[in-house]
Amino acid sequence: MKSKVFIIFLFVVLFISACGKLSDKDQSLTSKEYADIGLPDPSKIWNYDDYFEACDILNYLKTNKPLSLPRKDSKRSGTYFNRMINPDNLSFLQNDTIPLNEKAYQIQKYLDIYELLLSAYTNLNSTNEQYYNRELIEIYLFGLTIAQDMLDLGQSINESVVEQDIGMQHGFPSIQHMYVSMILFILNIQNKAGVFEEADLQKLTEYISNSISLNKEWMDSTELKDLKLGIREVMDNTASDAILNEYGNLIETL
Repeated sequence: MKSKVFIIFLFVVLFISACGKLSDKDQSLTSKEYADIGLPDPSKIWNYDDYFEACDILNYLKTNKPLSLPRKDSKRSGTYFNRMINPDNLSFLQNDTIPLNEKAYQIQKYLDIYELLLSAYTNLNSTNEQYYNRELIEIYLFGLTIAQDMLDLGQSINESVVEQDIGMQHGFPSIQHMYVSMILFILNIQNKAGVFEEADLQKLTEYISNSISLNKEWMDSTELKDLKLGIREVMDNTASDAILNEYGNLIETL
């Protein structure tokens, strides 16, 4: 009887181990498979329509084949993931033939893309584990890149004397508020340190620290206080010396 119990126990352990190894395997699709279901060509710069089409397909895959989304550093799908979070997709902002106000209308739509990417890659049924934890870090960074581009564009609009631009200048505080809210959201995510790899969290920390340092001059006392609280919460929930040092130095400058 004992031997049978042991055999059953051993089978269960091996089964759980096998399931764990399976979930760690790269189950993303091949480039041809993604192309066949309509994902845009990853070798070209994506515009908003490309992104919208891609996000629609990603959410379809999330529902029907949830482990098949493009992965970071994947030999099978890394090219697709890199295209998704490539800042070159925002290169229209450097096109001097496009008016500032038209750029503003275009870039704000990319915030929707950022949220759609987050939705596709986030497992809402778990707060302690995320299958796409490495990809989520890159998507957060992409969102911060969009936010910074909006701030820079907003500053250019504030300095413009073009009538259409002047009419948009009242919206700059909303962009600033969006940026601070995004930072606070990501800091809250960082509190779940066990969900992400330490190297990825360090990369995110360095980016956030540099970003806040770049923008702190225009922040009011309430925003700075909220950011300090968010940063200190991350420090309380991490054992990483690199993150503690980076955020500790940042706190001293705020």
